[in-house]
Amino acid sequence: MKLKLLIPILLLAILFAGVWSGLEIYNSDDQDPSKLKAAFLTGGDFKMTGGETKFELSDVKGKVVLLYFGFTSCPDVCPTGLSVIKSALRKLGDQADDINVLFITLDPERDTEQRLNEYLPFFDARIIGLNGTASELAAVAKQYGVYYKKVNSEESSTGYTVDHSANFFVIDQDGVLTYVLDHNVSSKTLAEMIRKVH
Repeated sequence: MKLKLLIPILLLAILFAGVWSGLEIYNSDDQDPSKLKAAFLTGGDFKMTGGETKFELSDVKGKVVLLYFGFTSCPDVCPTGLSVIKSALRKLGDQADDINVLFITLDPERDTEQRLNEYLPFFDARIIGLNGTASELAAVAKQYGVYYKKVNSEESSTGYTVDHSANFFVIDQDGVLTYVLDHNVSSKTLAEMIRKVH
């Protein structure tokens, strides 16, 4: 009789332990969607050689990097993203001086180094604009899971625009992609994620 009573109690204990472990795993920082997205992507070092500025991610090892892809003729998505970056840097205060903010153009034909240098300081003078060859751009976009495609457009004076995905990529001091944040994230959340790896 005692054995019959003991078995259900043991089964309940095992069930409770399983549920508790599941909750602990679910609540873990490793289950943060932005961290899971980062783990899914290759990330890593890249090279951009457009214009006079030659850049490799490994050159800034030891500093946190905030990476954003876009183009200067973008009518709404990119200016919004850059405004979020501007606000996040303001929230970070002096910490922002230790962060490299990189803007990789998805429109290297129009976004010359001069154009990037004229456009980006409107948001923040610390944002570094990067241009590269078509093969360099294709490689880094693949590493970071960025979609982009040139699309004919009668509304554009040059006859085309660029469709693209939009995310914020937070890279730690070792060059490891740590967080991938959606475009609609707030500047407060972006600043908090940067602080986590700073």
